[in-house]
Amino acid sequence: MAINFKIVNQRTKRGIHLNLTGDFDGTSACELLHAIRQLDRNKKPICINTDRLHNIYDFGCEVFRKNMVSVKNRSVKPVFQGRHRARLAS
Repeated sequence: MAINFKIVNQRTKRGIHLNLTGDFDGTSACELLHAIRQLDRNKKPICINTDRLHNIYDFGCEVFRKNMVSVKNRSVKPVFQGRHRARLAS
């Protein structure tokens, strides 16, 4: 469990930005999925910034991708930004 993982939620007029910091593991993936599901109710665009992630574990990416299917079927699809976007968005 990555105890240094945090999601900083920033709301703007155009949408919601989730800035991820720390290490991304399986628990972090579940936390991010939960945050996306909660924010999806607002029907505003969600941008996820990955620039401040340090260690990104394969297991965390796997958990995130497999469970992202339930989020992709909703009306708002998250947009990934930052240098680690490809690892999480694929």
